[in-house]
Amino acid sequence: MKLDSSKITVLVGENSIGKTNILMAIYKILKMDESPQRIDFSIDDFYYDETTKERSDEIIIQLNFAELDDNDISAFLWGGINVSDNGLSIRLIAKFEEENSDTNVEVLFYREDDKEDPTGEKFQTKYKRFIPFYYINAYRDIWKETEDSRGDLKQIFKDHNKNFLKPLNIQRKRCIGNIDIYLKDNNETEIKEVIEALKDIQGNLQDQI
Repeated sequence: MKLDSSKITVLVGENSIGKTNILMAIYKILKMDESPQRIDFSIDDFYYDETTKERSDEIIIQLNFAELDDNDISAFLWGGINVSDNGLSIRLIAKFEEENSDTNVEVLFYREDDKEDPTGEKFQTKYKRFIPFYYINAYRDIWKETEDSRGDLKQIFKDHNKNFLKPLNIQRKRCIGNIDIYLKDNNETEIKEVIEALKDIQGNLQDQI
């Protein structure tokens, strides 16, 4: 399956066709701040053939990133990963061990250009910050997601707004102070309408404190 990344990508399909499975497969590999060694599969995750009554003992998930830009390539080179042909492949291999009813999971950089040894470096947690991916279940409670320190939604807010965890009044006062600084530095050069609009914003914020 090929996905062209953009600001908004929508998966459309009938119920039970596998939309969530696609997202969860990506999430298994890219879940932020979780070590690949902690990736877990249950026996029900392995395909079971109703006809032959046989269960597969292996799951393979592979993510291929193509047309990486210079920033992407530089980030991985800095981490010691050599990017080939502006592309990068990450492969998860899960094998079910029937003896102890456990699953052995490996996540590795996969090198199609090296036929003798396509298995490259282990995909470590530190590389995940170069490919941030979060999965938020639509049925989750937003308050639980933002209050729980382990909630993915809270982590997204923290990554994009360093002031997220601060009380609203502190954020309002900070904003008022930033406007004061801007007006002081640009009072002589800024157009009148902008100055008036900023002062109105200051007043509205001050009323909410």
